[in-house]
Amino acid sequence: MQSLINEEDFIDNAYDKLAYLIPRKGLNDIKGMDYLAFSAYIGDPNVAPGGWTTIRNLFDHIHVSDQDSILDVGSNTGHSSFLIEYYSQAKVVGIDIRKDLVQIAEKIAKEISSKAEFYDCDIKALPFDDETFSIITTTGTLAFLSEGHDKALCEMRRVLKEDGIVIDTCLYYEKEPPEHIVKEASKVLESDILDYNLEEYIKLYKKCGFQVKKSYALPTLQNKTTQNEVIDLIVQREEYLCELENQPFESEVKELLQEKMCRMFDTFSKNDEYVKGEVLFFEKSSLGRI
Repeated sequence: MQSLINEEDFIDNAYDKLAYLIPRKGLNDIKGMDYLAFSAYIGDPNVAPGGWTTIRNLFDHIHVSDQDSILDVGSNTGHSSFLIEYYSQAKVVGIDIRKDLVQIAEKIAKEISSKAEFYDCDIKALPFDDETFSIITTTGTLAFLSEGHDKALCEMRRVLKEDGIVIDTCLYYEKEPPEHIVKEASKVLESDILDYNLEEYIKLYKKCGFQVKKSYALPTLQNKTTQNEVIDLIVQREEYLCELENQPFESEVKELLQEKMCRMFDTFSKNDEYVKGEVLFFEKSSLGRI
């Protein structure tokens, strides 16, 4: 794939498909959307902390060939899997517990001629044989599990090859946040957030038979576009998509979109004051490839 299309065109094409493949919804449908469904609806692929450049930079730190098999845990709408496939040329399998998001990923895969495969399944009960994958990637999925972190990690260890690695692009609390900040973020996400610091996060892995071999901090992102500018751009695109589908873009829908986006962005902005990102590389043996 990488030889047929340049990076910028590939990313633009994959990202654009998300908004265009989801039919426009009415007021009540949008009201009922949870965080992940709404993010997909407004064209946010939830790739990783730091976006697509985070995925690209992973492959500066490990050797990957087209003979490798990579499991992308928490693949959402598939964009992290598409980027991993693009940069690694390896076989990629994405999993997510949300069937609706997996179905979107499968549609986009067809549109962009991706060979990535997607399964809707629970990380705590993976439908794969022992030692299937040479690499497992996850973009902070553990932090959003309400329970069963040990079981999830034991399953990841089971399907990882003996000399394999896990790459976790995680967000953690660098300083302890006020309780109301965590509660509000959990409410927006509709999932209890794992409010661990980095040491506690690493201990989760060690408890389940992993050892950390390498790590590096994610750079602090400087947003060049303001929150209001982002919201305006999304609203303009929504109006355009409604026109394409011959649907009216009602003022109530516009106001609801703006309201939901404002709440989401404001909540995460406050939470981000206490959060840092780290890319962690784990092995389950001393035979690793790092």
